[in-house]
This record gives sequence, C-alpha cells and structure tokens, in this order.
Amino acid sequence: MVGEEYGSSEDVIEGDIKMTPEQAALFKRGGWDELVNSEAWLRNHGKWSRTIPYTISGV
Repeated sequence: MVGEEYGSSEDVIEGDIKMTPEQAALFKRGGWDELVNSEAWLRNHGKWSRTIPYTISGV
C-alpha cells in the first residue's frame, strides 16, 4: 500500500510526490498555484537548516 510506504503523516499526489496532509489539502483545493502561493510547502519557514558557505570576492 502506498500510504504505508511513505508513512501515515504524508499523502502521495500524482503518483510519487510526497506532501503533508496540509499541503495535499491545498493542492486538491486549488492545484499547484494554490500550493505555491501558500507557505505550506516551506518547511521550517524563517529558519536556516544549515550553514551556507560563501566567499567574498573583490576584497
């Protein structure tokens, strides 16, 4: 069963795209536009998950 493969807290949309129940509800209601325009697809919105390496050139 597909739900067991991905865990009970995520839905599968269009074959292989994993989404949380909140994301799936937005997608089912308004399609990709609704999901992208919401912030539901952002995990840990406003928090950096890791250090981003950078260099300063021209110094």
